[in-house]
Amino acid sequence: MRLTLNIRNVALFFTILFSGFYLTRILSLSPVYITFLIGVGAIVIYGFFNYRSAHISRASVWYGIYIFYLIVTQFFLEPDFNTLINVLFSLSYFITILNIAFYANNTILVKYSKYFIWFTIILLAIEAGWRLTHPVFVLEGTDKDYRDKEGMLFYAFKFSSIMFKDSNFVGTYGLVAFFYYYYLRRKKYVKSIIPLIILFVLILLTLSRSAILTVFLTIVLLYFLTIKIKLLHILLGVSFSMLLIFVVLPQIIEDESLLSKFTILELTWNYLQECSFLEFLFGVGFGNTVKHIGMGAHNLLVTHFIESGIIGLIFFLIVNFSLIKRTKKYSLFLTIPLFISGMSLAGHAISFYYACLALIYVIERNERKSISTHTNLQCREVCRKSSAKYNATNIC
Repeated sequence: MRLTLNIRNVALFFTILFSGFYLTRILSLSPVYITFLIGVGAIVIYGFFNYRSAHISRASVWYGIYIFYLIVTQFFLEPDFNTLINVLFSLSYFITILNIAFYANNTILVKYSKYFIWFTIILLAIEAGWRLTHPVFVLEGTDKDYRDKEGMLFYAFKFSSIMFKDSNFVGTYGLVAFFYYYYLRRKKYVKSIIPLIILFVLILLTLSRSAILTVFLTIVLLYFLTIKIKLLHILLGVSFSMLLIFVVLPQIIEDESLLSKFTILELTWNYLQECSFLEFLFGVGFGNTVKHIGMGAHNLLVTHFIESGIIGLIFFLIVNFSLIKRTKKYSLFLTIPLFISGMSLAGHAISFYYACLALIYVIERNERKSISTHTNLQCREVCRKSSAKYNATNIC
């Protein structure tokens, strides 16, 4: 029993710590995949030696159904194999973390979460240092030189990431770590604001405008979600919207990246008019968007719709929003920034997101369980005292 307990704790530690440890430009197999196998192995070993007390969380059900749907339908769609594996892997990471962390208390989960945050800071600092000192002025396979275009030079510092294809994906990782720590601090599990400041600086260094903008938009949205709306808040919201429309938007309206987002929506509309009914339902296969609309979707919802169909998109929304009630809305600390940044980016390998989402679920579950246990003990104590008083009265 002690052996399986240690294996489970070690597996939990590394699956949390390395949940975003991608080194796709250096290694053929990133460390995150290895720790995932360790986590799965821990579940199997614990279940084998403790099959009577083994437990599968109900929160895993929708994820399991979604994974089954993708395996069955994608088999007939000829998807890009690596892309499909990353989607299934990320969803499976949620189930793995959830069912290992299920047996841990919040003291352990917060302790491991702190290690994860600091490991992420170190990893992103190394990534930024390498990328910013190794600019790519000309993309391989193209004749586009960013030095020749006004206002485009910063793109040269986005494509030499050691972790992902470009720094926009690094920005997504930074966002998840930032708002997971933001959640821990909001719940008073941690006090220091220093990790938040460092993570924000590292997000700035990704040069991902969507990630930087997402930080501010998410903080504003989370603020309005956690308060009772008053006239002052409405006025602040209107003022913020006016600022975006009349100050920020004119500055970026001619930006190629922004204009491409409207092009994608137009191409998606054209695809809807031409696709078959089966393609509408089940999609065209992960990684095949370019073949059908002529360019990458660069949009989380559009990508999942085109590549896994309307059914797949519904499943994707369910697994992301089904935890809102069970976590008392705290899952939105991660889902909101993912979906906002996802308006200009579609990452398939987001195991770090699902890992932190699972941790929030378990932490909130443990809190409910602790409150319930405390309440039951209080009720028993009241009943015991009442019974003793009743017996004493009868004796008299």
